[in-house]
Formats: sequence, C-alpha cells, structure tokens
Amino acid sequence: MRRLAHGDKDDHRIPKEGTPGFKVINLYTGYEFNLHLKFNTSLQNLFNTDYRTHGIGINGYGRSVWISIQFIF
Repeated sequence: MRRLAHGDKDDHRIPKEGTPGFKVINLYTGYEFNLHLKFNTSLQNLFNTDYRTHGIGINGYGRSVWISIQFIF
C-alpha cells in the first residue's frame, strides 16, 4: 500500500492490502492454408482464474475459446 499513489489509495476498486497477483494460462495457434485463407484459435484462462488488472473495476475473461477464419482477397 505504501507504493500506491494517493489517488489509488482512495480508489474503492483497489483492495486495502493492494492488488492481488494472478496467473492465467492462454494458448494460441493458427494455420495459414494458402495466401487467401487463415485459421486462428485461442483457449484463454484455461483454469478459469478469477482476476482483475490493477485499478480496473471489471474482472478478466473466464475460461473461453476464440476462433477466427480470415479470407483475404
């Protein structure tokens, strides 16, 4: 708490004992089939860790899967 700016000390989004640390595991992969077609996927927050970045009042994503297909003309 002693390293926080005065404005951060008064911010209700930051716990009195400071922002707790967290670890999340994300996996990303992709494949380019040819010059016109790309496929990407990601698995985010594999262990569904509840986390919040310092000073932000919204928790991060829970376990999720993202898939994208890109057609290039």
